[in-house]
Amino acid sequence: AGSGPRAVERETPMPPMVTDEPTFLRNQRVFSVTLFPVRYEPARGRAVIARRIVVDVRFAVEGEGCAPAEPDDPFESIYRRTLLNYDQARSWRRCSEAEAYPARGMWTQGERYKVVVTEPGLYALTYNDLAAAGLPVEMIDPQTFKVHSWGGRVLPTSLTDPRPDSVEVPIKVNGEEDEAFDPGDYLLFYGVGVADWEFDSLSSQYLYYGNPYTDENVYWLSWGGVQGARVPQRYGAPVNPGAVDISRFTDRIRLEEERINLYERSGLEWIWEELTRGSTESSVSTYYTVNLEGVTSGDTVLIRAGLLSASSGDPHRIRLYLNDHLAGEAVWGSGQVNIAGEGPWLEEGQNTIEIEHYRGPDDETSSTVRLDYFELEYRRAFVAAGGGLRFGSPIAPTGIYRFTVRGIGTDAEVWDITDPLSPVEITGFAAGSDSLTFDDGPSEPSQYLAVDGSGLRSPERIEADSPSDLRHPVAGADYIVISHEDFLSAAQALVDWREDHLARVTAPRAMLIDAQDVYDEFAGGLLDPTAIRDFLRHAVRSGEWSPAPAYCLFLGTASYDFKNNLGLTISLNFIPTYESQTIAYDDWFAYFDGNDRFPDIHLGRFAVRSESEAASWIAKTLAYEGSPELGVWRNRVLLIADDEFSEFSNLETVHVRDTEDLSHNHIPDLYDQVKVYLMEYPRDSGGQKPEAREDIIRGINRGVGVVSYIGHGNSSVLAHERVLRHPVDIDRFANRPMWYIMMVASCSVGQFDDPLLESMAGYMSRIDDGAVVCFAASRPTQSTPNAELTDTTLAALLADSLLTVGECLTSGKMANFWTTNRYYLIFGDPAIAYRRPETPMTVLLDSLTTVVGDSVVTRDSLIAGELLSLEGTVTLGGAPVDGMAFVVVSGAIDTVDHQIPNGSTVRYLLPGDELFRGTSQVVGGQLRAEFVVPEGIDSGQRGRGTAYLWDGLSEGRGLIDSLSVRGSGAAPTSDTLGPSIRLFASGKPIVDGDYVPEDLTLEAVIADPSGINISGITGHQIRIIINNDPANWLDVTDYFVYDQGSYQSGRFTYPLTLPAGEDTIEVTASDSHLNRTSVSTVVRVVEDIDLRIDHVVNYPNPFPNDTHFTFQLTRDADVEIRIFTVSGRLIRKVTGIAGEAGYNQVWWNGRDEDGDRLANGVYIYKIIARASRSGAGLSGSVILEASAIGRLAVLR
Repeated sequence: AGSGPRAVERETPMPPMVTDEPTFLRNQRVFSVTLFPVRYEPARGRAVIARRIVVDVRFAVEGEGCAPAEPDDPFESIYRRTLLNYDQARSWRRCSEAEAYPARGMWTQGERYKVVVTEPGLYALTYNDLAAAGLPVEMIDPQTFKVHSWGGRVLPTSLTDPRPDSVEVPIKVNGEEDEAFDPGDYLLFYGVGVADWEFDSLSSQYLYYGNPYTDENVYWLSWGGVQGARVPQRYGAPVNPGAVDISRFTDRIRLEEERINLYERSGLEWIWEELTRGSTESSVSTYYTVNLEGVTSGDTVLIRAGLLSASSGDPHRIRLYLNDHLAGEAVWGSGQVNIAGEGPWLEEGQNTIEIEHYRGPDDETSSTVRLDYFELEYRRAFVAAGGGLRFGSPIAPTGIYRFTVRGIGTDAEVWDITDPLSPVEITGFAAGSDSLTFDDGPSEPSQYLAVDGSGLRSPERIEADSPSDLRHPVAGADYIVISHEDFLSAAQALVDWREDHLARVTAPRAMLIDAQDVYDEFAGGLLDPTAIRDFLRHAVRSGEWSPAPAYCLFLGTASYDFKNNLGLTISLNFIPTYESQTIAYDDWFAYFDGNDRFPDIHLGRFAVRSESEAASWIAKTLAYEGSPELGVWRNRVLLIADDEFSEFSNLETVHVRDTEDLSHNHIPDLYDQVKVYLMEYPRDSGGQKPEAREDIIRGINRGVGVVSYIGHGNSSVLAHERVLRHPVDIDRFANRPMWYIMMVASCSVGQFDDPLLESMAGYMSRIDDGAVVCFAASRPTQSTPNAELTDTTLAALLADSLLTVGECLTSGKMANFWTTNRYYLIFGDPAIAYRRPETPMTVLLDSLTTVVGDSVVTRDSLIAGELLSLEGTVTLGGAPVDGMAFVVVSGAIDTVDHQIPNGSTVRYLLPGDELFRGTSQVVGGQLRAEFVVPEGIDSGQRGRGTAYLWDGLSEGRGLIDSLSVRGSGAAPTSDTLGPSIRLFASGKPIVDGDYVPEDLTLEAVIADPSGINISGITGHQIRIIINNDPANWLDVTDYFVYDQGSYQSGRFTYPLTLPAGEDTIEVTASDSHLNRTSVSTVVRVVEDIDLRIDHVVNYPNPFPNDTHFTFQLTRDADVEIRIFTVSGRLIRKVTGIAGEAGYNQVWWNGRDEDGDRLANGVYIYKIIARASRSGAGLSGSVILEASAIGRLAVLR
């Protein structure tokens, strides 16, 4: 596998080549070679550039070949694009032998229930508890009750560490002897939470462990079959004469609260609180209290406090006190510190801990530290509290000990819980009225639990579980969706679609998987992200899945706040991601051979927060693939590049340079490029570039297939100039169904694990408009890796071969091994194939002609003012075809030398202005489009014409380029008149005084014998001006399209939002000879709640046979017209009229309800309009009604 170029500076010269250890990319054994053609030699103070490096790689091939693990390898396209020796290496694939997976997982037969616990204790499951949970208690033989557990520990993240397995936990069932579970019977088992103390044999002390993902442990209750394991018994009567009485034991307590995320919205570490001392404060103290049972004042205690630095500057100075006794202190600069002390400082009952944050004599700055936890280790008496006591033997036990526990009832249980998965019941103890005594001779540090009936615990909940079998499925799947249970219903439509539609897979298989089933089978029911990776690795590597999945979609957003410490209404951690300190990324789930950064499965994520969001995103995905919107928009690529200004520099040319490299070297010539380079735009007084923002929104709404952004950004904004703000600007997108695929080469635009802020990439991809797929990073990245990943990913995406977006991103990451590549994920379905214009049709644009006199002359230049014809042929399989072509002709490219503040320049090319765009009919394989080259354009080179064709089934593209452009040279013209302009709303002509809705789609039909100037040159854009404010005009030139087969007429449509009241709409345009025309009209915009009928007239009036009723409405409404005699008798009712805001016209045949013609005379008519309105501030739906009366006369 290859690597991108890198220059490395070291203390000693770097060798010209380094290699990594061999590993696997899916099934292919690979290793990477990194070359260093530029090396710095510090001893000689020079850089050495290697002109040629020869690498000799030798392979030791041993033994016979083997059957490949996947004969139809879904990563074949990745190997082909990535490996230098692809053909040679095809025989070195992973063999079909299954990898061993020691954990057999949960049983898959019969009913089972989850018993959820959070604290250590002896748990009782009563007849009533189980009946209420839905168990068929009357039908169960209680002797077959079984309880299983995985131990409640976090799964190891290392792939080489052994995995836990389900263990049957011995239980005690009261009343099972009669083989019936009756009222009054109950089941006892010892359960632990996910956080506790555990003896460490290496350090000979008890250490605390926790679980960053959940506070709940799961035990599995089942029944049927053989008898379940029962708690063994050990006799403990206090009869040993040499037993040593123990009056006190060592207890431990850990105090901590998870309030503040340590890494500021990232990672798994949480702290209690921040403690700050101001720069002028000599000392600040914070106090904490804890109540301790069974202690005596003056007892010895060991106290520890964990703290971390949170500010730089002067050292942090902390003193730790317990009950006003100094226990310890620390002075440190950065990192973590543990303060500990031991002494006779305990008080019976409440104890006070003090953290004193003090200033040194020379300190000048403030200081902030973070409190993590307190730990106290102390001796206490054997006195039960709350009906029970957990206690331990000496750490180095010798002989037999006698334990006496006071404060406990006569219905007591005593269990040895040293191994919580294999407890032992102590029998024969001597029970008094409020105490018990037993003997035991432990051979290791042991733990015991004494508890009476009042101290038995009840679980948090008992819930039924539907068995699954992800380890040994009946069949595999090429494509899987791992969904949160809330979104399973919505996900089914996507899974059904993938059963029939998966790129280059015949008869694909798809599977929908409940994420909880993954946790159940691979983590014992506990929420643990590692379970997802273990499952995916099992599905791909175990041999149990056939086919093995190549694609996995995560349906649900993630959150760094696994336990909802923020206290949100609901946790937003639907499908977790991998979190570690400041990083978070999904690729971790795809690494099946250690952290080699070679993804072994294509991943994507729908970062949704509700079922409706999931359904909407899926509907958009299916529409993009199943009902693609054909059109020239699919042939456009929008390139956005940041400017030279950043927070720390004004000399950053890298973003434009990288985008230019993408433009010239990685995008095929057939695509039309649109560039929005921020260097081209002025800043406003607030440092923003609103004109760039408008061009981005305009470009997206106009329609574009692919978008690239290279520059600065975060999850809320692109560029320091805020050219795209989330969500305010994204909400202005109105491009459906012209959904695009976007590569955002920037920092943290895809930070999807923040529950307080939806990422820009996620939002842009899930709304009804916007993107169908977005490649974006979840964490900060760097410019060079970003640019390289953009180049390789989009080069794959825009190539002729049909790759999915998952394959494109994977191959892009494999082209270089930057660490930050792992942060990039697909917001969307990884199995989507870019709907690039398919090209089964051959399009040859081979002629550019004009007529001079009676002769047809071939041109190789675009000459301003000249009428030209672009001609070509279209064939399919060699035969001519009919269809429709969208033709775009562009002028000369613009070479820009942009000067940055230090005086140097950066050169870039801007596409030529579009001079013509319109449709032309293709008949008999012949394409011909006429156009007039507008005057006022710049002379230059590399003008071009492109044609996008479709016939309803097939598409094709053609290109003619390298055209010279001449801004003058045509014969003089006598044309001095500007174009005609007609304005429409909702398909109807606008008349002065028309009522229109607040949100209006304006259409303008523009015509001129010399064609319309759409080059966008200054002063001759097609503009909309509202209310005579020329300073705030709208440039709508890009929205104009010529009518089919015409170079003289065309139109644009543009959505407007007008203020209430009377508004003036003005539209200006120029013809190709720069003659300008302006038309305006006055409209009346009413507030949404108004409904009025105005300008009621019937014409003709009087009439002999029929007439038209004309009227204006202030809003859409249902209309009926009633005609009466002058005496008030109703003679005709015209109904079913769908009235529209503005001008309306209704024809009437002049006959009554019986179909008879009316007699001569005068009649009354009444127009009635009704509409409903609902919205903010209204209770339910409000029915609006308006009416108007007129007179008509029949005269024959």
